[in-house]
Amino acid sequence: MIRERALKILLVLVGLACLAGLYPLSGALRDGTASTINRQDQMILSIYIALGVFLLIAARQPREHRSLILFAGWSTLAHDGVMIVPGIQYHASTARKIGLAKRIADHLSRASIPSQVSASIDGSCSAVPNRILAHSSPIPTGNSSP
Repeated sequence: MIRERALKILLVLVGLACLAGLYPLSGALRDGTASTINRQDQMILSIYIALGVFLLIAARQPREHRSLILFAGWSTLAHDGVMIVPGIQYHASTARKIGLAKRIADHLSRASIPSQVSASIDGSCSAVPNRILAHSSPIPTGNSSP
């Protein structure tokens, strides 16, 4: 019960954070070609704004929207994985690399949470099969010795 409540709060916070992109996007669209936000960033902002709306909807009943929640986490992880290459190529600041590493570790830790028990159509309870996440291992910290 506490875990589901925490998930609902997290979904609302992330949904609102995604919707916060509406402010810079509306300014960029208003400014037109004089905008300081490039077109690629405008495109990803519009995707995150739409995702934020759906995450807020999913916050009401997270068990029914599990695939959307997993999509949000894994797509963000995939985007971060792709964007780390230009960051390394263009020698992004160390603070950005540390922030990205924390974000990736956060997504991986959420992805390794065991699946919940859900009620099947006939009303009996059964574990939701999750072959991918069931075999995931914890993130190595580098501080432990073998």
